Amino acid sequence: MENKELIKGSRLLLYEFERFIEMYDILFKVQSKQLKLNIPITRTAVHESWVVHFRCLIYFLNPGRKDKRDITLSDYLTEEEINELKVLFENWQERQSWEEKANEQLAHITWKRLEHNKSVAKKEWRFVEITLKVNDLFCKFLELANNKNLCEGLIQFKANPLILKYSQSDLDMTIGSL
Repeated sequence: MENKELIKGSRLLLYEFERFIEMYDILFKVQSKQLKLNIPITRTAVHESWVVHFRCLIYFLNPGRKDKRDITLSDYLTEEEINELKVLFENWQERQSWEEKANEQLAHITWKRLEHNKSVAKKEWRFVEITLKVNDLFCKFLELANNKNLCEGLIQFKANPLILKYSQSDLDMTIGSL
């Protein structure tokens, strides 16, 4: 693939990551009582947006995805580099269940979604923990990626990665299901 196309694709990656972190920041502030969203639909929209961007990023960061229609790791990394990222990806034990949850809650109206929503434990998203994992994976991708294939925004982010500040108790912070 041509360098120009990879740079264009990386702008989309930057967009997805920035929106994911922005929605995380709003959710974190709401959950920690630093921000109040008075209209319930606003909170739902922020939550849905966070889940949408989570799903887009996790699809991209999945070393096993090879769909030619999608922007994938193999567009930016060598097989050896992908294997480095694969270790982190596969060591995240809960990842698959979170990915399935996102697919159930966003894709379409299903009977499985109805069943899923009956369980309070399954309804809650451990959004701080998930955001930290996605951030780690994305930073590892950037560490491995060649700057000549990245847009300026990702190169800047690579030089100054996001340090998410959190306490141990924040890791238990959750948000409900959609």
